[in-house]
Amino acid sequence: MKRFFYVPALILLYLLTTAKSCNDREQPDGAHEEARLTIIKDSIRSTFAAETLSVASLHAFEDAAVNKFSDLCDYQAIVHDTSVALPFREKAQEMIRGIFISGQASAVPSWHAADSIWVQQPLQRTGNSIYSGKLGYTFNPKGQSTPNNQSRVTKDSIDFSVIKREKIFGTGSLLIWDVFLGKAE
Repeated sequence: MKRFFYVPALILLYLLTTAKSCNDREQPDGAHEEARLTIIKDSIRSTFAAETLSVASLHAFEDAAVNKFSDLCDYQAIVHDTSVALPFREKAQEMIRGIFISGQASAVPSWHAADSIWVQQPLQRTGNSIYSGKLGYTFNPKGQSTPNNQSRVTKDSIDFSVIKREKIFGTGSLLIWDVFLGKAE
């Protein structure tokens, strides 16, 4: 009689001790992780490292340029707001430098707070790995108004480019497309 009790109890104990726990995380082996990384790189390469950009990609980069210019205006407001802590103002200045093509300083005066931003000239291929376009924007210069106390709206433009640059992924790197602002006119 004891045998009938011990056999099912041992089977149950074996199942309980060898079963996976809900808290155990599977550790992927090196080959599986490497294959997953290769798939991700290939996906990024096909999307962002293509030799030429599709019409949909060009429109997406134009929208990204509009967003970068809007961010530029926000960062400039932070830099020139003396009530903001110095580390935040320094970080905003660093972010401004990252928006522009290397070596090109911002020619957008700090008093430009854009009211409206649009793509004035769509992206056109201008080089082997460069597309260029132009954003238009309107702004109200601070402290300037018309005799009727109406604010004066001014139109201006700024160049933007989509260029390939090196981006580090893990231990390797890829040339991917990225959007940068250029000279203001």
